[in-house]
Parts: sequence; C-alpha cells; structure tokens
Amino acid sequence: MRAFAASEWSARLAAFCANEATMTAMDEITLAARRPRERAVRLGRVVSVTGSSAVMEVERPDGGGASAAVASQKPAGAEPQIGELVRVETSAGAAYAIISSMRLEGERQVWFAEMELMGEAAWSAPGDLGPFRRGLSAYPTLGARVFQAGRADLERAYDLGSPDPCVSVGALHQDPSLPANIRIDEMLGKHFAVLGATGTGKSCSVALILQSILDLCPHAHALMLDAHGEYARAFAGRAEVITHRDLRLPYWVLTHEEISEVLVDDQEGYRGEMELLGDLIR
Repeated sequence: MRAFAASEWSARLAAFCANEATMTAMDEITLAARRPRERAVRLGRVVSVTGSSAVMEVERPDGGGASAAVASQKPAGAEPQIGELVRVETSAGAAYAIISSMRLEGERQVWFAEMELMGEAAWSAPGDLGPFRRGLSAYPTLGARVFQAGRADLERAYDLGSPDPCVSVGALHQDPSLPANIRIDEMLGKHFAVLGATGTGKSCSVALILQSILDLCPHAHALMLDAHGEYARAFAGRAEVITHRDLRLPYWVLTHEEISEVLVDDQEGYRGEMELLGDLIR
C-alpha cells in the first residue's frame, strides 16, 4: 500500500472537492437549461408614446388588430384588462405600465389600450432583467411589442423579494398566488391615502393594514381620528377608545373662533357678546 505525505493528501482532497463543486455547478446549469421558461404572451404593439403614457394597438385573433397571426397564438383569456400590469420592450430592457383605459376605433373595430408608464427594469446581463425602479431611462419606440406581465414580472415590479419589513394585506388581483405586500417603513414615512368610491372597502382596508402592522409590531403606537366611529369594534381589546364623553380639553387650547362655536349657538344674533368673550379670552 502506497503511503502519502500529509501535504499530498491535502492537495488531493482539495482537487477532489474542486472537481465535485465543478460537477455540481454543471449539473445546476444543465437543470436550469432544461427547466421550462415562462412563455411571454404578446398583447400588441405601441402606436403612440407621450412623456407619461403610451397607447397599444391590441392584437386580436379575429384579425381586428395589428397582427392576426400572432394574436391567434394567444391563450384564452389573454386579452388586456383595465388595471393590468404589462411589459413593454425598450432599448434599456423593459418598461412596465398599467392599462388605464380601452376603446374601439374605426370600421374594423380596432382595439386600443392606453397605458400609464410606471417604471422600468434594465438589463443586468444578456437575457436577464435587473430590479424594478421608478422612472424611465429609455422610452418605448413606435412598434415596440407589449407583453402580458408574467409571474417573474409581477415579482419584480412589486418587489416581493425585498428584505424590508412588510405586511401582507391580500393577494395580487393579476395573480392570486402572489401576496400583496406593503413596506411598513416606506408607507409610514410619507403621506398616503386610501381612495375609492362609496362601498368599495376603504374602511376595511385601513383596518386590515393597521391590524397587520400591529401583528408584526405589537409595541407600535398609532393615533386614529375616527370621526364616524367606524373602527372601535375593529380594534376591540387592542386600542383605547376616547369619545366626546370622556375627552377633556382645557379652554385655553381653543382659539376664539373655536370656543365661540362651543358656547354661542347663534353667532349672528350675539355679535356683541362674542366681542366681549374675545376680550375676556385675550
């Protein structure tokens, strides 16, 4: 049996480990190459561009759009929808836009979709897009292809892999398998508004967001001015509810106009008394 010196054993072991690592990396590359790629569904082409928006001519399988040959290959249900995120080709990579309106024009009933440009993802490597960022460094050109945003596009645009603290408030409408997350620090560090028509769930959304934040940060403090008494039941056991019955304000924190509204019902009929009250307060 041949004996090896300690240094020779170390060299052989290092070579063996390097060879194993190389084989493992090659196996991963082979598996990645064999893994099926997500098919991009083409929706249409750009026919108009402005500083903040673009217009797409939709490709329809009945020949009413820009390319019936391409449109006939689209899967069922691939027609653009209001509020849908789409990906547009640019020289820098890809621009992302939200479909804001749709219309029909002409005798051929051509479909047009207006898109609000949101941001972009630049090429980080050949065939690989980098992270999403607001604004555009390169605008789509006329004739640029528009694709339906796939799962990878949604994860990139909504930054679902961010390490920042966030709370989940539901699922994305475009892909219910992906969570709808909100970054806590970024949201609470600026002014924001929850907007919607009557009955669309604004109050429920606000309650859900605050409850999710409290679940993640149980020692957080929030002050809510609830003029209509909508949130007391939603935060039962988690909040101190102060109403007009137990709220005590010293008169000196009120201005002359405010204290006049409290003490004088008919201000037009008691103008002299209001002037006297103002002198006493001052």
